[in-house]
Amino acid sequence: IDRSMVSRFDEIYPQFRDASGINIDGKLWGVPYTWGSIPFMYRPDKISEVPDSLAALWDPKYKGKLSLWDDKSAIYVAARLLGYKNIYDLSDEQFVAVKAKLIEQKPLIRKYWGTAGELVNLYANGEVWMSNTWGGYQLGLLAAQGIEVIEFIPKENAEGWMDSWQIVKGSKNKECAYKWINYAISPKGQCGVSGITEYSSSNPVAAKECMNEETFTKLHMDDVGYIDSLILWQEPKRLSKYIDTWNAVKAAQ
Repeated sequence: IDRSMVSRFDEIYPQFRDASGINIDGKLWGVPYTWGSIPFMYRPDKISEVPDSLAALWDPKYKGKLSLWDDKSAIYVAARLLGYKNIYDLSDEQFVAVKAKLIEQKPLIRKYWGTAGELVNLYANGEVWMSNTWGGYQLGLLAAQGIEVIEFIPKENAEGWMDSWQIVKGSKNKECAYKWINYAISPKGQCGVSGITEYSSSNPVAAKECMNEETFTKLHMDDVGYIDSLILWQEPKRLSKYIDTWNAVKAAQ
């Protein structure tokens, strides 16, 4: 990507425009246009103590009322609880410890959730009181049913993600591609995506031109500390090891 062709690139949050996933070998390979988090949430009518640590998901007093996403990212959760900083590049010894920690948690888990709808139903039926979640999404679905849940970022932080537009090799119309990218990070593009998905916008300057203050705050776009707390997803170097470890946890008796 030629930065000079992206007129509002410098307005994008530095946490995203400088991310290692799109900056490789000194070259820019993508332009972020939206982002989100994988925080945690709980039902305040069931849990009176405000959780601030992942340790709450291993607390026996919540036995049978906990859930985790049925995904390799469960490895990241346990790794952070164990204090590992390299959650996307664990050593063999760390994998052993993470696996043991997740197996230790299994008796407390009501069910590993696979879809947004499944998690919403588990909360709505009172089967689950605390879990990880897709930032803002299941919370909104539950609010529509009149069920209050509260999201939180634990002291061990949370994962985050961003989506970027890229230009494929050999593109025959780069001028058009750059027009689209510039549109995507303009006010119309930013609020167009956010208005449909309720995802956060990568360009706060553009978003402020079209977004009301309440929505801007709701999407954590005025909270640099929230953004800094996110550990952006990276493709693990040993992806199969993460998948195999998670499958072994689920298979454990």
